[in-house]
Amino acid sequence: PGPGDDELRAVGWHPLRGWLVAGTRSLAQEKGDTTWSPTYDRGRAWFVRLKDDLTVVWHSYADYYGQETIRGGTVLREGDLWLAGDTRGYVNYGETPIDKPDGLALRVDGQTGNDSCPCGFFERTDATATTPSRLESVLADDKGQIFAAGWQTAANKLGDAWVQGMDSSGNVQFNQLFGKGGDDRVFAAVPDGAGFVLAGYTDSAGAGGKDGWLVRVSASGKVLAEYTFGGGLDDELYKVRALPNGQWLAVGRSKSQAKGGYDGWAICLKPDFTFAWEKRIGLQVDDGLRGIAILGDGASWRMLVAGYKGFN
Repeated sequence: PGPGDDELRAVGWHPLRGWLVAGTRSLAQEKGDTTWSPTYDRGRAWFVRLKDDLTVVWHSYADYYGQETIRGGTVLREGDLWLAGDTRGYVNYGETPIDKPDGLALRVDGQTGNDSCPCGFFERTDATATTPSRLESVLADDKGQIFAAGWQTAANKLGDAWVQGMDSSGNVQFNQLFGKGGDDRVFAAVPDGAGFVLAGYTDSAGAGGKDGWLVRVSASGKVLAEYTFGGGLDDELYKVRALPNGQWLAVGRSKSQAKGGYDGWAICLKPDFTFAWEKRIGLQVDDGLRGIAILGDGASWRMLVAGYKGFN
């Protein structure tokens, strides 16, 4: 633990046994540092390698002066850690930072914790915006191809969904933005045959407010189909997963029909993405679901969802 808020958001199994985990570690203001402010130099990317019994092998960091936030990650077949998030970039000491957070991609050596490729920053298209753009989720296939998903700030100050393909050295192979003029954001991606399924929310279409949004895209990020779910209030999806029976499960949070604030929301879809069932879990506070796991195999498999519970 450090002096501030520390979070771990990505975990993967290392091929040589043990775990690689990553997140963000807070920083405190150093005496005499005139460039520090409440919104800058507040955190750095944080990597930890653990043995299989969770004993710490090493800690490592990446700090480009601004606040680095890791939001998703995966372990490559070589054992390196590929991470996605956002950052406010480097400025010279004493200069005033420009508030322009950008998507961040990093490849970290799984043996040493050092940066292992010049992946660095991926700039937004709207260079004048002051709200963040983020890479939220990242996947890698068995050939070392990387697929990252998130959102960028559009000229209207709302979000556009963003997907980016890279090779294992960080070279960009494709870069796609898609949105419909409203607030359209994606937070997770999972494989779907030769393409991917993205989960997020949109207020450009649907029943009203924000609606849960699933988007099927090709291997090059082209939109193939999209689906919205929810009621007249704000409904958001943050994770999606294929189920062993061919159906899909997506989770997030929902205000439509909620007991108070947001309720945790799970929605099951048939293989063709038509509605199967949904369940809301919550009390008179803001609750949400953020994770999905499949337990068991064969006919005995079960779904496990996890999230957070608000407090009165």
